[in-house]
Amino acid sequence: MRQSKQKPKRGRPSLGSKAKKRMNVMLSTTVAAKLREFGDDNLSGGIEWAALPLTAVKPAERVHGFKRLARDAAAASGRDEPHQARNESSRSPTMNASVNARNPTGITFTKDQMNESERQGYWYHAIEYGLQYYVTGRFAVSHRFTPVSANILHHAVELLLKACLAHNDPLEAIRDYWHPKKGYGHDIIRLWSAFKARQSVPVPAEFDAIISGLHAFEDIRYPETLIREGATISIGIIEVKDPILTNGQVPENLYALMLPQIDRLMGLLFDASGANPPAFLPRITDDTVGLKYYDMVRPSLFGRATTTDGYASR
Repeated sequence: MRQSKQKPKRGRPSLGSKAKKRMNVMLSTTVAAKLREFGDDNLSGGIEWAALPLTAVKPAERVHGFKRLARDAAAASGRDEPHQARNESSRSPTMNASVNARNPTGITFTKDQMNESERQGYWYHAIEYGLQYYVTGRFAVSHRFTPVSANILHHAVELLLKACLAHNDPLEAIRDYWHPKKGYGHDIIRLWSAFKARQSVPVPAEFDAIISGLHAFEDIRYPETLIREGATISIGIIEVKDPILTNGQVPENLYALMLPQIDRLMGLLFDASGANPPAFLPRITDDTVGLKYYDMVRPSLFGRATTTDGYASR
C-alpha cells in the first residue's frame, strides 16, 4: 500500500491567511485594538498570538475559543461586545450614562407609558405624512402629472384615514395597519369602511364614490396594467361631470379624479382625526418659503442649467 507523505511542519502552527482575514472582519474595534497591542501594532500578528492555544483543537472548538477570547478581551476593555448593537437602556432598569446626561432626573418609563407614546407618535406622524402627501399631490395635479398625482393623493387619504383610526385604536391594532390581511395595507376602501363604522353621524354618501374612484388608480400605479389594458385618465383642478368622448360615449377603463372632491374628503378626514389645526397647518399653508426655494432649484433640473426656453442644456 502506498503511504502518503506528510510535509514536515515548520515553526509554530499557523491559522492560515483565510482564517486571519475572517477574523479581521469579525473583530470589533475594541478587540482588534487589543490584539494589535500584542502583535506589535500588527493585527495579524496579534491574532496569531491569541490563537496559539487553539491551533491544535478541532475547527468547531476553535470557533468557540475565538469567541471566548473576544469576550475576555472585551471584558478587559470594559465593554460588553455581545450586546453592543442593542439599546441597553431598554433592557436595564436604570438608564445608561449618556441617557442620564440628557435626563439628569433619571426618570424611567413603564412599558405602558412607552406603548402609549408609540401609539400617539403614530397618530401624529400619520397626520404629518398625510398632509405632506396632500400638498405634494395638489402640486402634481397642477403640473398635470398623470397618473402619479392621483397615486400621491391616494397616499394622503390612506394616511389620514389611518390617523383617524389610530386616534382610538390600541397599539397592537396600529402595528398591524400595514398588513394586507391582519390590517388594511394600502386599501383605502377597507379603511373607509372602518372609518364610517366609527362615526356617530352618517358620512355623506358622495364620499363613497370619491374613495372608489381614487382607489382605482392603484391598478395603474405601475405601467404594466396601463400598457396591457389601456385607460382613459382624467385629472382636473375643477369639478365637472364624468368625462365623455366626442361621440357621447363614456370611455372604458376610465380613471377620473377631480381635485375639489379630494379637497373636501381631506377636510373631512383632518377634522375627524382630532388634530389641532394650529399645530399642523402653518407648515403646509404658508408656502412662501417653499415657492422661493422651488424657484431656486427650478433652473437646475437634472443637475444641468436650464436655458431660456425651459429645456435643460448639457
